[in-house]
Amino acid sequence: MKNLRNIRRLLLLSLVFIALSSCGSDATAELKPPVPVNAEDIDPDRLYSSGTFTYESGCDIPYRLLAPASTSKPPKGGFPLVVFLHGTGERGTDNSKQLKHGGAYFAALNKEYPAYVLYPQCHPDFYWCIPKRPVPFDSAEMPWFDITTWYYPALNKLIDRITAEYPINPNRIILAGFSMGAINTLDIASREPHRFAGVASIAGAINKSRAPELAKSSLWLEHCDDDGSVSAEPDRKLAEELEKMGADVVYRSYPTGGHNGFHLFKTDEFMRWIYTRRR
Repeated sequence: MKNLRNIRRLLLLSLVFIALSSCGSDATAELKPPVPVNAEDIDPDRLYSSGTFTYESGCDIPYRLLAPASTSKPPKGGFPLVVFLHGTGERGTDNSKQLKHGGAYFAALNKEYPAYVLYPQCHPDFYWCIPKRPVPFDSAEMPWFDITTWYYPALNKLIDRITAEYPINPNRIILAGFSMGAINTLDIASREPHRFAGVASIAGAINKSRAPELAKSSLWLEHCDDDGSVSAEPDRKLAEELEKMGADVVYRSYPTGGHNGFHLFKTDEFMRWIYTRRR
């Protein structure tokens, strides 16, 4: 009788283990150790298709789009969409320079983590959605702009169009950016805190007073302490405010790397974070 009870207990424990293993695939993915990513030999210019979105007459946004690997089957609800806003150095009209940072990274992981990745390009005369560079980069003094440029509604329309044309899950849209793009990413997310499944800022900045709006999003903040272009102080203060509020935030700081450290592009951890976000 005792042996029978033990057998039943073991069977019950086995069933519980199987149930836990089969549900919550997001949590399972997060337990994996980071895997190094080698994207040096990848040419993103060859892998991203080209397009142009016309918002109004004379207001065009050239963009590049990475599609999931052809062997990938759409998950239930559709693929994730990553929208990446580049920095000042990649502004232009060539529809190519914007792939410089991260383009190869997303392509390298496209089979393991299939997703659509959208790289719009900002015209040299603009600073994405805000009117100008919001200096000083200080957590208590960075200015807020009530007025946005035409890029703000245009980017929203572009995202809506891409989401409608492809098998994309509207609840799995990630907004990410670097430098100028990161500053605008945080600005957009604070204006529309419920639009994105995740918000990633690489070497960005924003006034910490915007934390209550940003706390409604799932955030990844990354900065190198020796960044000579955009101070790491606003990101650090923002992370502190968000953590006090109990927000869903990942904060990564590194002592070295400068403005172009891009530690997150060295392993698959960032892509795993992206792939497990849901709105």
